[in-house]
Amino acid sequence: MSIFSENLKHSRVLAGLSRQDMADALGVSSLSYGKYEQGSREPSIEKLQVISRVLHLSIDDLVGVAVDALPEYERHKRYLESIGMKVIECDGGQVDVIPADSKGAHAAPLFGDKDGLCIFMQEVKRNASKETKDVLKQKTNDALRQREREFAFMSGLMEIANTFPDERLKQKDGKLLLISKLLAFVAKYQGLYVPPMQDGRDE
Repeated sequence: MSIFSENLKHSRVLAGLSRQDMADALGVSSLSYGKYEQGSREPSIEKLQVISRVLHLSIDDLVGVAVDALPEYERHKRYLESIGMKVIECDGGQVDVIPADSKGAHAAPLFGDKDGLCIFMQEVKRNASKETKDVLKQKTNDALRQREREFAFMSGLMEIANTFPDERLKQKDGKLLLISKLLAFVAKYQGLYVPPMQDGRDE
């Protein structure tokens, strides 16, 4: 098998697509598509462009270095950088993702570690498995913005909680003030669903 055929099969399986899914996207029979994965036939440049869109990979990735040669984290990092993001590896193993033209990072990194980023990207790609690169880019950006809001919400709650020591909460006016601050804060995040966080720092 050629590097292309190996990459094609591996990437299709990673994307959760069947041979028939790929054949339908290309407008060929499953048998014809199978020859691409077997290395006995090569697609035209037009078909290669369709494969690139369906699998969210560049043509260079498909015909160049074997996909298996890159660890999963590096593949996601490359992808994020290709859509204008900067991946920052912080002290303690945390990972932040910000726009490449941003002047500063988030107050707290968005991911507890590299595995956290991988799980996040797996979910984004699963939700856009058959979409075009532009749609995947938009869904990635939307998911990152949602992640930012989740962490801003959690950080804001922690900040409010830290301004009210136990002694203050024993006083009636202290409890009322805390409740009023919490209600005003939560009102800013209407419609936000914050799922259970896996990162230790969010507990």
